[in-house]
Parts: sequence; structure tokens; C-alpha cells
Amino acid sequence: MKKILTMLLMLAFASCNAQHNNMRTQECGGYRSNNQNTKPLENVKGELTYLFCTFYDGYSSEDPDFVEYEIRLNDTTFSGSISPSESGYDPYKFNVKKDARTTQALSKALKESGLLQFNGWNVHVNGLPPTTDFYISATFSTGEKFFMEFNGGRMPVGFTDASKVFNDAVIKAADFAPEKCEKSKPYVNPYHGEHHFNYSKDGKQQSFTFIVTPQGGEENAEVISKGDYGYLHARCNAHNVSGRYFVSILGYYDDSQITKPTRNSLAGILDHINGKITLEPLQAAPDLPDRSKLKKD
Repeated sequence: MKKILTMLLMLAFASCNAQHNNMRTQECGGYRSNNQNTKPLENVKGELTYLFCTFYDGYSSEDPDFVEYEIRLNDTTFSGSISPSESGYDPYKFNVKKDARTTQALSKALKESGLLQFNGWNVHVNGLPPTTDFYISATFSTGEKFFMEFNGGRMPVGFTDASKVFNDAVIKAADFAPEKCEKSKPYVNPYHGEHHFNYSKDGKQQSFTFIVTPQGGEENAEVISKGDYGYLHARCNAHNVSGRYFVSILGYYDDSQITKPTRNSLAGILDHINGKITLEPLQAAPDLPDRSKLKKD
């Protein structure tokens, strides 16, 4: 799986560069930042008081146990998540109380890794697919601040070896092991199924039933609307548009009393916000005076 991912990333990267005829000054939208002048931190005596670091290593040939991590060390906690290299597993998440041992271990690793020599390195190209991406911001008790960032493998020479030392300390401090990651649950489309909504205002009511099926083909939804604003029973097409489901009318069942909305008219728009399904009622009730979103029953 990882080899397939690597090949796809390489193809995407090659395609991206080809679009600009290999021009180094403008790649995939251009540089957001291109500062390769470093200000090495030397002889740092203090320990970390703050640390935030993200690392994506989907391009490594060494096949490490992780593919991505995000960690944060602040005044009280050491927290974050580590994604295993094997697909099909959820990230390992941790949130533990900050202690002297963890702080000392991370501080020592950061100082001894050699990463501090790259302080100030900031090379980010917009639009590149993730390959090897790194961001770190840290503050020491003696006042020094450390920062570096790059994406798309735009690391300085020597970064790979230096990062291994720090990564090992991160994995140990977080007590990470691939076997601690749980298998990912199969994705369940929240829009699939039968959804009921009710409109009630000014003494009038209308009920809506939107049924979306996982089957392919154009006709994959059914809409029933009944109440004080008439009865509609339509064959529909439900399609995903930027995370919402737009339900378009294809035709009508014989019992439908409302048939005036034309083909491809939107019966309604289903949205999924904070785990809740909502409906923006449109041509499912053409005479409805209020199109405000309705919450699922």
C-alpha cells in the first residue's frame, strides 16, 4: 500500500512540475515562503517550555512505523496523535500530564539531533502533494526560539538523519507502538438511509421524507412531502456537492399530486453538521413560505 502511495505521489509531483516546464521559480502555484538562510541555535542550555511539531513522512524509503504525527508540549500536557504507516488503522492519540522526564527527553533529543542548525529554514511551495513535510516551533526556558518549516521534500541537507534522532524520542515519549492503533471502522455515508423532517409554522405543517440509497445509477433517491402544502412523491437523484447532498427531481410516482417542478429541480439539500442531518426544503414543497433548514427528527 505504501509503495502505491509513493508512486502516486511521485506521479502527482512530476505532473505538477511538468505543467510549468520545470521552471524552478514557479512550481504548483509558487512559493509561499522560500527562506533557506538559517540562523543556527548553539549551546542551548535550557529545556523546552513549548513545542509544536507536525511531520509527514509518506515518502520515506525506510518504512518507519509511523507515517505522520502531530505533537504539542505546553505548560501542563504532552499530547498529540501518531498515524501508523499501515493503512486501515486509526491514529494513536495521547494526552498525558507533562513531567520532567518527558520534557528532558524531548529537549535532549532536539538539541542533540542537529535540527537546531536549521533554525529559520522556511521553504513552502503552494499546492504540492504531501511527500515529506515538516513544521516545528519551540521555545526554551533560556529564551531561545526555534522554528523551521518545509513541504514537498524541500528539506535542508542533513535533515533526514537529524530528524531520526528526534522522531525516536517522540515515539518513546508518546509510548507509541503500531499495535496500539485500532482498526478503522468502515466508512458509513451519513446521507444513506431514510431521513424524516417536519415543518410547523403559523398553524400549518408539512412532513418530508428523503430516502437516499447507496445504489449506483441516476435514480438513487426518493422524496415524499405531504401536509398543508400538498403531496409530492418523486423519483430523484442525490449527488454530493462539496460535502452536501443535492437531491434533484427526475420524475414523479403516479400518486404524486404535485408535479409542476420540472426535471432537475432541487427537491432539497441535505447537510451534515456536527453529526446532525439537516434539510433545506426547496421544490419538495413548492409553496412552502420558509426555506430555513429543518433538523432531522
